[in-house]
Amino acid sequence: MVFKNKQKNKELDQSVLDLLEIEKKEEQYLYDTLPVEATDKLGFIMNNVQPSNQESFENDFQNLLDNSYINEVEGELSLDVYDDNNKIVVQAPLAGVSLDDIDINYSQGVLTIKGERKVGNEVKNDKYYIKECFWGKFSRSILLPDDIDTSAISAHLKNGVLTIVLPKLDLPNNVSVSIKKL
Repeated sequence: MVFKNKQKNKELDQSVLDLLEIEKKEEQYLYDTLPVEATDKLGFIMNNVQPSNQESFENDFQNLLDNSYINEVEGELSLDVYDDNNKIVVQAPLAGVSLDDIDINYSQGVLTIKGERKVGNEVKNDKYYIKECFWGKFSRSILLPDDIDTSAISAHLKNGVLTIVLPKLDLPNNVSVSIKKL
């Protein structure tokens, strides 16, 4: 009887270790594939999921994938920013994004680009072989190094690449300041 209990305890211990190993692999997969903003929420959720058995854990995990926790997260837009003598040029790949879904704002030296890449067709997660594209809301804000002529900012979308041209203000570098005696 004692031998059977020890054997049963070993099997239970191994089952728990197997579940923990599966959880660790699934969590690492999500950390590797999700945007940075999602991993904070994911870490909290994963640390608070207490699977009572394998099936319960898999259901909880699938609910996490299908849930709005991940869908609420904004992706970060990749940018190229370069100096072109009297202007700053910003380029961003926006393939699959409609003009109506892009918002560009410049305020106090900060350029912000927001948008949404909408999914054309709904495919369940378990049907994917590879899923690397980001679908959903995205944004990016950058601090520009020069003063900008806000009246002359222009933007265009060509072949899926957004180009924003920000003309620099021609301000003198040094200004002499006279002192008045009061």
